[in-house]
Amino acid sequence: MGATEIPGLKPRPGLGLDQTVELQKKCLILIDRSVLTLAALPDKERRFQRSPGSGLPEPVYTKQELDAAADFEAQLRASKGEPTRKLRRFRPSPRDVGRYLDVLAWLSELWRSANGPRDVKLIIARAHGVSWWRLTHQYGRSEATLRNWHRSAVAQVLSRHWKEIDRLFV
Repeated sequence: MGATEIPGLKPRPGLGLDQTVELQKKCLILIDRSVLTLAALPDKERRFQRSPGSGLPEPVYTKQELDAAADFEAQLRASKGEPTRKLRRFRPSPRDVGRYLDVLAWLSELWRSANGPRDVKLIIARAHGVSWWRLTHQYGRSEATLRNWHRSAVAQVLSRHWKEIDRLFV
């Protein structure tokens, strides 16, 4: 799919379309790593995520659900004779820890937009590696529709925070 087909993606002032597409890739990497950093940091009670006034979106899946899904997919691969792959635990770098709150604030802002809860849940699910197939069953929409929602959500974040992305992405 070409860069001109990405919904909501317009060249930023002073940048060409190729540079804007590069910024979008950086934005998606920052978002994914920030979501995974939040999940990887130790917090036994996780109260701050579940409180209504926290401003952070609710997680789409619990850790147990993600582990169960990974076990099921591994068993399915083994039954088909495919090699099983072991999921590696994400280990955030100090740079990830230093910038994840800034990036999660972008998602909090996205959450307050028109389709925000749906878009943020989709971004979080993809960051955790949930397959498009599984999401199509959850949302009852086609994969193409979900991909468009995901791209437009990332483009929406990019349109608001494009200046910060290069500063944070080092």
